[in-house]
Amino acid sequence: MTIKACLSLFNKLMTINSLNLMQFRLLAKNYLSKSVFEDVQKNSEQIWKSLMYFLVVEFQEKTLIPPPFIIFHPIYYALRRCCKTRRSR
Repeated sequence: MTIKACLSLFNKLMTINSLNLMQFRLLAKNYLSKSVFEDVQKNSEQIWKSLMYFLVVEFQEKTLIPPPFIIFHPIYYALRRCCKTRRSR
């Protein structure tokens, strides 16, 4: 075999080897990205629901009264509770 023939054969083998390697990397990337996407998709709904729950709880705890008048807010609820208990008796 001549040197040119050996180099030609070597180049062909290296090309085939690099193509196989690229194909393997592409398959591995697709498999890994699909599994990561599915994991994120599964957890995203649960995370979104828990965040919405905490947002609703935070909104429910806030008052409509501006800060200087917040002192009157607990007094108002205490009086309202007293009035409800008197009406129910």
